[in-house]
Amino acid sequence: MRDYLNRFFAVLFLTLCISVLFIGGKLGA
Repeated sequence: MRDYLNRFFAVLFLTLCISVLFIGGKLGA
């Protein structure tokens, strides 16, 4: 169960980072 949680948070963090970069790039451009 903990393995699943760790994977879930890792994917969530990656998605959040990509979203911030994508939005930041659109705002910068």
